Amino acid sequence: MHLQRELDARQRASLGKREAIESTLTDIRLRAAKILQRIEEDDDAPRSLTTRLKELEAEEARLERELSIQRERTVIRLPANYEAVYRTAIAQLEEHLAARGASASKNVIRALIDAVVVHGVDSRGGKHGRGL
Repeated sequence: MHLQRELDARQRASLGKREAIESTLTDIRLRAAKILQRIEEDDDAPRSLTTRLKELEAEEARLERELSIQRERTVIRLPANYEAVYRTAIAQLEEHLAARGASASKNVIRALIDAVVVHGVDSRGGKHGRGL
């Protein structure tokens, strides 16, 4: 359950930029539509409106390109008993690594691990403040 919340939080954080781009894109489209309406209604509309419309269209195209390279939202759902499955897997790994002849396995595992990150939790299962 804790892991699922952590995954959800990371997903929301990574999607922040995508949502900001989508919001800005919507705003630009609304502004462009208003300018276009003014141009259509007024045959003598100032040239500055046409110039501004072209600027907004260029910005819209840029944001659409940027949006196309942003990650899509992916939903990761873990089984309810994931923590128990994980604990069992860790216990089995510890048993295997404690056995004789496991030094080759240890070396392979060490090569695969870049970093180990441990987050402390309080007595209720919540995270400690990081003070950053």
